[in-house]
Amino acid sequence: MNDTDVPMATEADVLIIGSGPVGCTFARKLVEEGKHVVMIDAGAQLSRRYGEHLKNSYLFQKNIDLFVSVIKGNHLPLSTATNREPVLTLDPSAFSYDPDKYAGFSLRNQNPEQRKHLNLPAAAATYAVGGMATHWTCAVPRFHPEVERRYGGQDYPIDDKEMDELYDEAESLLARNTSVFASSARHLLVKRGAPAGRGGVHRRERTAPRGQRPRRLRPDVGGDVVGRRHRPR
Repeated sequence: MNDTDVPMATEADVLIIGSGPVGCTFARKLVEEGKHVVMIDAGAQLSRRYGEHLKNSYLFQKNIDLFVSVIKGNHLPLSTATNREPVLTLDPSAFSYDPDKYAGFSLRNQNPEQRKHLNLPAAAATYAVGGMATHWTCAVPRFHPEVERRYGGQDYPIDDKEMDELYDEAESLLARNTSVFASSARHLLVKRGAPAGRGGVHRRERTAPRGQRPRRLRPDVGGDVVGRRHRPR
């Protein structure tokens, strides 16, 4: 769309803002209930197939190390406390400013009302069609019942029975599979070194045809969750 185009009026029962795994899940459930859903995202379309995992690109399949910069570049911090200091890209002797005359600097996604001691440095989001699913590692471990399901000596707000039911539903939507990497040397090495009693090493990937070894795996979280009949606009 350019500046001269007139946007078309669109009517829907539900508007979903964000096209990541969570948005796709809501969209699928609502469509199954007969609702007309429109899903939008603030980011760009980064692949030919809407929301496809960017690692499927031939460039990254050839050299997976290059994909690290993609992950870092698409991780934008959430509600980070404002840092008024400038980023020194020049020699300090060649750059200076008067803080009394200049209010300071503010980078994207910085929140002036965020308290530094309450900030979560690792919390991030991705603004792109497909959201976090465009670079997600596809690992889907469950919370350990004796570690992650308790906080500060208190039980998690969701009891174990309900959490397990929700896990089952989520894993079905994500097409979770634990056998694709069964013969992988890296997988076997990690599994051998994992502490006993922690469960298997799970990773959600697409399976290969029966009797064949996977030559190239193409994870596509958004497509799996929404379904193959979704119609991107």
